[in-house]
Amino acid sequence: MLGFVGRFLPNGYVDLAGTRVTDGSHLVTRMDAKLGKDVKKLVTPRVLEKAREYFGRPTLDGVELEDQGGSGTPGSHGRSE
Repeated sequence: MLGFVGRFLPNGYVDLAGTRVTDGSHLVTRMDAKLGKDVKKLVTPRVLEKAREYFGRPTLDGVELEDQGGSGTPGSHGRSE
């Protein structure tokens, strides 16, 4: 499981070279046709690499973040089916 502190995600991340990235490129909102709604996805290079490897899906376009649950749950981890 890959976990996050959801309230910190909007502030950016540190890339593999140790550089802080704060341009918002790590979080994207995309329409999910299966769900029929916009979903927020984490798309850092390392997260994409590991998720593609784990799920065996080389074209995976991001890790969808949880958007339901109690306080502290939304944005704190990848969404499970």
